[in-house]
Amino acid sequence: MKESFLARIGILHREITESILTMLANNGLTRLDISEAPAPTCVVWRDNGGIYHEGRVAEVIVTEGRLSVRVENEGDDIILYDPDSALANLTRLAGIRKNVFSALQELHPRLCYECGKPMTSGFCIGGGAEYFCSESCLHRNYTPVEWTEMYEDGRSDCYWTEWEEDE
Repeated sequence: MKESFLARIGILHREITESILTMLANNGLTRLDISEAPAPTCVVWRDNGGIYHEGRVAEVIVTEGRLSVRVENEGDDIILYDPDSALANLTRLAGIRKNVFSALQELHPRLCYECGKPMTSGFCIGGGAEYFCSESCLHRNYTPVEWTEMYEDGRSDCYWTEWEEDE
């Protein structure tokens, strides 16, 4: 029997959330300011009185293994905790992940696109459009056949390499 849409949405939600948590952990962080993100993510939530609000996600926080976000709200920031419905929208959650990755790139020029680890060796895709630290991370995004076709026996801009720490 085919999985229900709700079950698949739940799986995607967990994968995106776990990806954010993993990226922060791989960089030794429990908080990350994403307020300067080039494409900020806004979320919508409902307060205890049933009134809807919208605000920009300014910070991602990990507390006891759970994701939360600090949202700028008319000068009075609030914290929303997963599984708040504000974090249920997959497009917005993916936007938060993208902003986390972007903020981490400011700290480290080469990060694994999948897990967010800073890299000194690994797979380079598209001349630096994406980096992957391991075959496991690479193959979560590209099949072995796709990698072989992209690699072209080392004659393309997709390859495995090592970098100097200060490059």
